[in-house]
Amino acid sequence: MLHPFPNQSHPVPPKNVTSKSNMLPPPLHHASEKPHHTTPTNASSKKQVPLVKEPDPVIRFHQSHPNENGTLYRTDLVKDKLFKFSNSVASKLPDRDDRSPQLVSWTMIGLIVRRRPQTQRDLDKIPGLEDLAVACEKTGVDILENIVELLSQET
Repeated sequence: MLHPFPNQSHPVPPKNVTSKSNMLPPPLHHASEKPHHTTPTNASSKKQVPLVKEPDPVIRFHQSHPNENGTLYRTDLVKDKLFKFSNSVASKLPDRDDRSPQLVSWTMIGLIVRRRPQTQRDLDKIPGLEDLAVACEKTGVDILENIVELLSQET
């Protein structure tokens, strides 16, 4: 086993590995450069960079994806309008309060936008609209007419 200190006794004398042919010359420094010292620096002496990026002052809204013609769909706007339509029908019901569940879920609104019903038969094929249909019937609102009108505003 090699000992790290040469003054300790060692059974095998170490070989002289430092010959003039093996030695590298010291690095050359330009006269204007100061040699770099490798002293450890304190973490507190370094300037700390914040890890969190400052928020962008510009508010970015969701952008719809363009279709093949390059025009933008406004599906999110139509979904919001359908949701508000559902809430307005619910507000007309006399026995309904603010804690009552929504008449139609956000998922069902997305399904309405994807299927784009044009007839009562098409509308009846969409599951989950029973509560909205009953509420529209009680309040005298034509559900199909309103949905077709809101969907026509999308394009």
